[in-house]
Amino acid sequence: MTAPAQDVSQETFAITEAEERFLRAWKDGVELAGEALFGCQARTPREACHWHQLTPKLDVIRRALPNRSQADAVFIAAMASFYNAEEGQRLLRKAGCEAFGNLANFLDRHQRAILAVLMIEYQGW
Repeated sequence: MTAPAQDVSQETFAITEAEERFLRAWKDGVELAGEALFGCQARTPREACHWHQLTPKLDVIRRALPNRSQADAVFIAAMASFYNAEEGQRLLRKAGCEAFGNLANFLDRHQRAILAVLMIEYQGW
């Protein structure tokens, strides 16, 4: 007898310590950027057990950027780039950040710290 198929939200993900650090930083980024910009396949973003349960809503992000401060828009676009590099780059340009090296010019320490952990622990989407 086989078990019934489960939604991603009900799956148990076995993740490494590096992936756990990425997930914690991703959740922090989702909270800082705004949960409405991310699809949540768990009861709450904090209860997600894998970053695949918190994917960026690129169409919503695209519409939201003009209504955000430049720092927030750049941060959100940088978060989206982990999910989709090409669209993330377009969003970064839309937010006024033309190059990777410019990220630090726009972001506060907390935003930079989140992105730094995401970069260090990134395992691929």
